[in-house]
Amino acid sequence: RKNPMENLKIMVEYVFTPYIPKDRFKEETGTILDEEKMYDNNPDAKQSKEWAKQAFVKHGAKFPVIGTQQTIPQIRLKDVLSMHSTFYRPSNMNLVIVGKADIKDVEKTVQEKLDSLGKGNFIPPPEEVIQEEPSSVEIKDNFDNPMKRKDIKRSNVLAGWKYLVDPTKLSNEDIIDIHLCVMIVRCALFGAGSKNREDLVKNGVDDRTLVAYSENFRTEGMIHVKADTEDHNKFRNFLLESMDNALKNGITEEEIEYAKNSLLTKQDTDNEDVIEFCDGFARWGVVTGDPIAFFRARERLENISAKEVNQIIKKVIKQEGFTCV
Repeated sequence: RKNPMENLKIMVEYVFTPYIPKDRFKEETGTILDEEKMYDNNPDAKQSKEWAKQAFVKHGAKFPVIGTQQTIPQIRLKDVLSMHSTFYRPSNMNLVIVGKADIKDVEKTVQEKLDSLGKGNFIPPPEEVIQEEPSSVEIKDNFDNPMKRKDIKRSNVLAGWKYLVDPTKLSNEDIIDIHLCVMIVRCALFGAGSKNREDLVKNGVDDRTLVAYSENFRTEGMIHVKADTEDHNKFRNFLLESMDNALKNGITEEEIEYAKNSLLTKQDTDNEDVIEFCDGFARWGVVTGDPIAFFRARERLENISAKEVNQIIKKVIKQEGFTCV
């Protein structure tokens, strides 16, 4: 917190100067290979990776960000430097400031530092390429060939829907609406205290291990539902029926308001932590290209109607985008 402008200069230099000695690059390659092995030794991480493989057909989300044991050794230093030059551009990035600051002083400090690094002139961001991903999944489930591990005693299923977003054809307001509606529907159908979740539990779904979460990115997102179960098909059918009913008949205003209040309460709690607060800015910045969308998303979450949620979700969630691991 001392000397913030000097610290800002250091941070900018770190971000825009790809100092990667050859010996360090080789060492880091080994470290990343070890890290990838570590993920494979984690049953939850392994399950999530397999889900993405099944859900996506052509999209890059099919592959783990960290890479694989096959692809990591193929990466060369020139590949990393090329990637840095392409994507680490001021025009493709946002700087989020939290707290008391003189914006003119910040602008002056950053611009002078960028000029000294040869990054001061505007270069357009890389052109956005939309991947031709179908709405259907690659594999509907792996029930005939399930993952087997000695460290797993109870059978567990990770199920969920992928959904696709084309930011080149949508306004930021439309993008915000899509992701908010997905979060609301996930919470209304499978969140703690929802009536649909209570029905699932009454029908034998294990309430102790039942968890649901959603992820949203620039061009895609997912709703995940996970639980221990011995009857994989029954669990899958319960989830599909829940979503089918929501898509055909809509979710009641009462349940949508309950979901919205749950999400708003969590957001209020997260905002009390400065790291979580900044993370919210960054996430909405990635999804929309504008971190200020963080505030618009909050306002929209408060006032979006049940009718709008039901209309939007019918266009976004497709049952053919569902798979289980």
